[in-house]
Amino acid sequence: MLEVLKQIATNTQEAGSPVAVMFGTVTKVSPIEVLVDQRLSLSNDGVSDPSLQTLILTEKVRSLAVNDSVVLLRVQGGQQFVVIDKVV
Repeated sequence: MLEVLKQIATNTQEAGSPVAVMFGTVTKVSPIEVLVDQRLSLSNDGVSDPSLQTLILTEKVRSLAVNDSVVLLRVQGGQQFVVIDKVV
């Protein structure tokens, strides 16, 4: 019962902020991989499984290099991350 209440509280909190701003570092460029918080590695290698986390690039960030810092938006649920721009 306690776990169910914790999950309900977590879901309610996430619903209040459907997008989170995060920062990451490019670790590979082809296919692009971004490391977030030293523990979460994201890629857009073309995997079409909707249950996996996916990385979406905007048109502005087509020319990234290894070690570039980027700003990302985590869509609610944490399954999709949108790289919105490079941090300079």
